[in-house]
Amino acid sequence: WEPKRLRTRLFTTPATLARTGRRRILHLAEHHPWAALVRDGLARLRDATAVLAAPAAASG
Repeated sequence: WEPKRLRTRLFTTPATLARTGRRRILHLAEHHPWAALVRDGLARLRDATAVLAAPAAASG
């Protein structure tokens, strides 16, 4: 993917940002053609950072 095209897809997807407590929730418009692509990409980033943030198991 070309960076300009990816940036266009990310920034043209309609969404609203909601805050509740200390959490931020991004609501993507389901009717937009790239909403599923953006949602899947964000899920992959969240999973990757969760693996990195998980504490290493103590070896016995």
